[in-house]
Amino acid sequence: MKRLGIAALVGILALVACFATVLAQSAPEFKLGFKALADQIPDVVGTPLENERWGSNGDSLQQTTTGLMAWRKADNWTAFTNGAMTWINGPAGVQARPNDQRFDWEAQAQQSDVVDCGTDLGCFIEASRTGRLAKVDYTMAVDFFGMFLANTDALAIKGKDGDKLLFSQKTIAADAALTQAIVAAAKAKGMSDAEVLKALTTAEGIAELMQAANANVVDPKVEQQLNSAKENQRARIGIGKECSFPQAALTAMLERWQKGRFSSSDWDPAECTDTRP
Repeated sequence: MKRLGIAALVGILALVACFATVLAQSAPEFKLGFKALADQIPDVVGTPLENERWGSNGDSLQQTTTGLMAWRKADNWTAFTNGAMTWINGPAGVQARPNDQRFDWEAQAQQSDVVDCGTDLGCFIEASRTGRLAKVDYTMAVDFFGMFLANTDALAIKGKDGDKLLFSQKTIAADAALTQAIVAAAKAKGMSDAEVLKALTTAEGIAELMQAANANVVDPKVEQQLNSAKENQRARIGIGKECSFPQAALTAMLERWQKGRFSSSDWDPAECTDTRP
């Protein structure tokens, strides 16, 4: 009986040792770059809740008790974020910044970080206030001596250079219609003044009114004038600008555009290079 007791005890100890080995092997830990960062800010990082894994965008990730470790494929830097702040082990050692800001030496964010505002200029204006990368397709229309000219521009905030934003504009669609024909088309549709004004604030509304207006042009001379305007408009497609814009000045310009106020002086605060197809 005594021998059996000793044998059982040896077996139990062996089993405990086996479980301890398995637990030791499976316990998550920081390695390589994650360990180097964690060793410098252990109280911020906490302890790992999982082993390092790969994200769908190629980044390496590891959840911790206080946030997320990440090695960013885009710029080869190791960072930790708690959701509000980010600590990056960069060229000057570990530096911290709010999540909505970037250091000058950081690479451009990946495409997944770009805010796609669709056709919502208000969304794009908000991105300009915070310096977020963003894009929007914005349609603007003006009455130019009786000719209604509409352009759709692809606008983008591509990055940050100190206190300036890297901003681009490229015309992707353009059309023309007679202003009087626009008014007549709106009346034919039974639209009120308020409905017309609302329609002229959206790309869809502008396109619908212009299509209806151009369908009613029957005078050959007027049609010739309209076709000339359309040709001039089409020549604008693909032309744009690449600019370095003071952040506050860019936001102010976009806010004026939202109110329908356009001026050639809008671009004065920026350093721009014209681009062509």
